[in-house]
Amino acid sequence: MPWGEQYTGATLVDMYLAELAAHAWDLARATGQTGKLDLSLASPALEGARAMIKPRYRNMVAPGAPFGTEVSPAPDADDWERLAAFMGRDPRATPGQ
Repeated sequence: MPWGEQYTGATLVDMYLAELAAHAWDLARATGQTGKLDLSLASPALEGARAMIKPRYRNMVAPGAPFGTEVSPAPDADDWERLAAFMGRDPRATPGQ
């Protein structure tokens, strides 16, 4: 990886699943379609994100880049909201804010 770490092929697949799922959530959120996201993908994507994003990777360049500070999800959050929160997004914020 560009930051010097090496990963197994399985871990890389998990990392890309987390990346693609987070951006799928972004698009679904922006277009009001989060209800169309497949619930079976959220949990494995969250596991991949947790394996990939270490605390030292957050706010590396500037606040919010490449990964912002983890947001605390609501107690009743679903796995998609937990993924978004782990990735530094506020899943319950009004879109556009």
